[in-house]
Amino acid sequence: RLRRAEVRAERRELERVRADADARRRDTLARLVHDELLSVFTAAMAFSGPAPEPLRGEARAALGLLSRAASDETDGGRPLTTREALADLVGVVRAIDPDCRVQAEAQPGTVPAEVVERLGQAAAEALRNSIRHAGPTATREVEVWVGADGVRLTVRDDGRGFDPDQLAPERLGVRSSVLGRVEALPGGHAQLRTAPGSGTEVILAWST
Repeated sequence: RLRRAEVRAERRELERVRADADARRRDTLARLVHDELLSVFTAAMAFSGPAPEPLRGEARAALGLLSRAASDETDGGRPLTTREALADLVGVVRAIDPDCRVQAEAQPGTVPAEVVERLGQAAAEALRNSIRHAGPTATREVEVWVGADGVRLTVRDDGRGFDPDQLAPERLGVRSSVLGRVEALPGGHAQLRTAPGSGTEVILAWST
């Protein structure tokens, strides 16, 4: 009887773990559709002719991410080395804005894969917002630091800036898809610094 009870308990725990994994997968896919696909579609609606190359690049990156999510190509949640994490984060930045200046540094260690994924998604959304709203002459810079006890990304532009208190409803993604995504992580912290005429800086960080 004891053995049967243990088997039932193990089966229930396995079902719970699988349900949690499915829920996380659905949440990731929902965020992907919202942040990657819908943002590209919204931007594309502004053009009546051929889409510019930066928008085409965003579309290619979004489709690649969707394809990976649909095929469930995951690494099983294994920790990433800091060098792997740095390469992934820099790759996200380059996919959104190839002309962005990047300063990158990694110290030895490992980082949870979920942390890298969440911060990368938030940084991508911050870059997309800059491309669309900072102005045609704005330039962007990203600083990436990865260590065993933390990760920090700073996304900065010299564009027109804005008043966060007057944020338009269609830009609520700044709060949910950028800041909220990182702050939902245990150990996550996000900060927005901007003002009209002074550019914008987004700080995305995680620490153990």
